[in-house]
Amino acid sequence: MSSSASRSLILLSCSHAKLGGGRLFDAAARQILRSLRNQREALIKKRRRLLGLLHGESGRLYDEDQKGGFRNLRPCNRSLVAGPDFDGSISDQEIYLPAYERYNGRFFDQLTRESSDFWSEIRGYPVEVVFVSGLYGLVLWDEPIQDYDCHLADYTRNGRERSVREIWGGVLTPALCDFITTEARGSAPIAVIYDLLSEEEYQNAFRWKRIEELGLEVRHRVFRHSHGPDILTDLATILAKELPRFCPDASATLEPGKWYELGSGSSQVRFERYVFGELDHVQLSLKESRPFLNRVPHQTLEDLCLAEALWRKVRRTRNMPLGSMVISFATAVEGYLRSTTPALKDKMLGAAAHAGGHVPEIVPIANDLKRLNSLRGRAVHRLSYDTEEARLNRDDVKEAQRLAYQVIERLVEKR
Repeated sequence: MSSSASRSLILLSCSHAKLGGGRLFDAAARQILRSLRNQREALIKKRRRLLGLLHGESGRLYDEDQKGGFRNLRPCNRSLVAGPDFDGSISDQEIYLPAYERYNGRFFDQLTRESSDFWSEIRGYPVEVVFVSGLYGLVLWDEPIQDYDCHLADYTRNGRERSVREIWGGVLTPALCDFITTEARGSAPIAVIYDLLSEEEYQNAFRWKRIEELGLEVRHRVFRHSHGPDILTDLATILAKELPRFCPDASATLEPGKWYELGSGSSQVRFERYVFGELDHVQLSLKESRPFLNRVPHQTLEDLCLAEALWRKVRRTRNMPLGSMVISFATAVEGYLRSTTPALKDKMLGAAAHAGGHVPEIVPIANDLKRLNSLRGRAVHRLSYDTEEARLNRDDVKEAQRLAYQVIERLVEKR
């Protein structure tokens, strides 16, 4: 695809929070349905399927992500009408707002703080923005939509459970490809896609290889010091401050694999050719903060990433699986000892801790191993019997984490 007079396509997630109210439907407004040639009917069919579920017809959607109950109980969902956004007739109700006005929350608040005129200025750049929506599938940034509450992680509770992402599964990628190829027939074809989707749930809804086969370059965002919901403000900052660099013909375009400061100095972003999952982010931060992990076996690194990801995910919640996290860090150490020390290849962590007399390199870390094994013993006992003496707290998990890294680092330094 030629880069001459080309455009970039930026993919953004819809928001959990939305503004209510609205205006009459603007028949002259852009709609993505008008830009589809082969997937228009498929997109409409799925939109109507989701509309029925949000009305509680032929099934109900459950808000699993936020434990918010059934979606059809939300007033905004009960008020949805099958208007032009569902290929129906124009309603005389004032219920429509452009998507960029409808969506609300941390990302949009930060975008406004960084660039109050962003949505008016974007019209002057060779950039298209498409939102990925639980109800609508794909939505142009200025397309009129209704107020609704639906997420890709929601799932049906009647009969076979299916998530909203699964419902959209066979349509989102073909619809996006249809949009891109249709736009390619115009004067400004799309040459590069920037994936600024805020959640893995949304990223995983697409078959990226299929999209790349159209001859486009896809660049997925990666943040150095933030992950999960924390990236929302960083996404808005990079988009607002560096919009000209998202243009395909920009002299200082955002190059893949290069770190860019967000301006505040608190975070950095780079773009990769493949999707960075949660474990990828954990591995990146671990290897940067603990360089010795670049010298451990791949399985050990994976074990530590899993333990660390679980700890980061739940350490602020009240009901944490503390025992499981302690066991995860201890298991990573046990696996490392078995794979790197022939004399310990069949030994459990406890046996390794008492092997100092036979394995010289274990002597300096024997006490650390015994402490870690003791914590694991309490964790196992906690899972089995939940006795007072086996109880664990956050400090126990932190200690297991500290011991795991300390033991492995000292062993790596000796090799």
